[in-house]
Amino acid sequence: MKLTIAILSTTALLLAGCAIRPPATVPAAHDAETPALDRVVHQLGALETSGVGIRHSIDRVTVTLPGTMVFASSSSKIDEKAHDALDDIVATLNQVLETQVHIVAHTDASGGTRSNQALSKARAEAVAVYLAEHGVVSTRLSIFGAGEKAPVASNATPAGRATNRRVELEITAGE
Repeated sequence: MKLTIAILSTTALLLAGCAIRPPATVPAAHDAETPALDRVVHQLGALETSGVGIRHSIDRVTVTLPGTMVFASSSSKIDEKAHDALDDIVATLNQVLETQVHIVAHTDASGGTRSNQALSKARAEAVAVYLAEHGVVSTRLSIFGAGEKAPVASNATPAGRATNRRVELEITAGE
């Protein structure tokens, strides 16, 4: 009985000590101590509800803007409905300065390979220009027009082709 009381007393003391100890310091999402890519994910997380995809791996955050959100068919002019998402990306990039952004535009397989290549490059350039015009230092940006070379869905269906039309922003840490 005395042993049971001693164990219960010790357990109570340990639990009481846990209750009054301050929690371990965990840096907030905006602290400089938090890794840059974690801050990017935290700040851009709300975009997922608007159809923007966000993937976080060890060395990068990939933000995928659906082509239907960003561009009209066969156009490299940024659609106004993409401005809110792009503005959120700009705000994040301007807060997390120790990042680089590689902009990769993709097309579906409709049309010719050469024209798709040119269109995807023009779209990547348009996104880079938008980001730069809104305050992201252009030396942090690079572009690539992937054309139809990297599909993520079948080009045999309209839904698959729509999925393949996209712009990916590959955000990496490092100045």
